[in-house]
Amino acid sequence: MSRVTVLVHQESLPPAVAEMAPQARRIQPGDLNTVLEEYCASDAPRAEVSFDYSLYEFLLRDPPLLMRMQAPHAQLFTGCNKVLDVGCGAGLFLQLLGEAGIPATGVERNPVIAEYGRGMGLDITTADALEYLDGESGGFDGIYCSHFVEHLPIDGVERLLQGVARALLPGGVAVLVFPDPESIRSQLLGFWRDPEHVRFYHPELVETLAMLFGLELEWSSYDAQPHEVGPFALEPQALPRAEVQPLAPAASSVSAQGWWSRAMTSLGLVPRSRVAALEGRLADMESLLTRVMQDNSQTVAALDERTRQLWAVNRTWAWSDNAVLKLRKRPLPEAENP
Repeated sequence: MSRVTVLVHQESLPPAVAEMAPQARRIQPGDLNTVLEEYCASDAPRAEVSFDYSLYEFLLRDPPLLMRMQAPHAQLFTGCNKVLDVGCGAGLFLQLLGEAGIPATGVERNPVIAEYGRGMGLDITTADALEYLDGESGGFDGIYCSHFVEHLPIDGVERLLQGVARALLPGGVAVLVFPDPESIRSQLLGFWRDPEHVRFYHPELVETLAMLFGLELEWSSYDAQPHEVGPFALEPQALPRAEVQPLAPAASSVSAQGWWSRAMTSLGLVPRSRVAALEGRLADMESLLTRVMQDNSQTVAALDERTRQLWAVNRTWAWSDNAVLKLRKRPLPEAENP
């Protein structure tokens, strides 16, 4: 607060808030646009208004959403006594670990973001994460690294995994979270919002690199949710065409009948020939109905297959945006245990 230069306030602004920013110029909300225009038109050093990652951290990210996404990951560190959050940002995951009663510390390179986290009462060191890991040796039984891998080139990922392995105690757990390259939503909607993202890394590639430094895969969200890709055509599958011939119209009854037919009719009887004709027409109707039902069954089966194919394609949108790898450092051989 002491660094604030402009303080937007109402008349009811608590005095304690104003005292925390004694040098700030106090303005009303309606004057904010004017103040920003004046600042942009001023001779303020451009370095002070250049892009800083803290702008992305505080303005474009959704902390409540991120905490909901990360909440299940805290359970992966149950039983740990000292967890390190690599590239912890403002410390959202540190808060989750604290709520779970798990001691944790974080490292964040951006001084503004790190200072904000410390202001929230979190234990955060301002340092480059890779350099920090280079100086650590077996001090943690848990390491969390969320959405840091994709900020690095491949040699940086190797250095990160080597540093994680070095900083972990034997038997310690490491959890890596990063965008899944097989997620359509991640590819189209999320990945390129971050100005420092370098590239996607497939979880199988990260798993293979981790093995080189003694980190063995214990659980993978990628394996837990198989990515089945269903084939689909650009054109819809043709539906079967019915070849059923329409039923011939019924013959009109003959008004002029012989005396015998008239006599039978007066007695409520039907001539054998008419009964035979009706039976033949009924047989034709039964045959037609059977063919119609068969054609309908084929059409329904074709529509079901269309739906199945479309649903298989639709399921690809349900794949998780993130890949989560739970790795464990190989324990020391029994002969080396103290």
